[in-house]
Amino acid sequence: MSDRRTATRRAPDPVNPAHYKGDYVMRIAEDFGLDKDACLFQVVKYVLRAGKKPDNSDLQDLKKALWYLQRKISALEVKS
Repeated sequence: MSDRRTATRRAPDPVNPAHYKGDYVMRIAEDFGLDKDACLFQVVKYVLRAGKKPDNSDLQDLKKALWYLQRKISALEVKS
């Protein structure tokens, strides 16, 4: 008798894919109140997920984070 274990392949979850890391990003955002600020939430999300999403490079994700950060900075400059 062989003691081989076969790996069970699961279909990708389109709602909560592996690169989301469960609810990790959302818990961090909520802990810091970032779930109430769309731009800052996106910055944290893209930084934490950088390079984890299939077919996305670290650079692409970090550029997305930078885009949202620049948008937030511009909004604050308009207010001041």
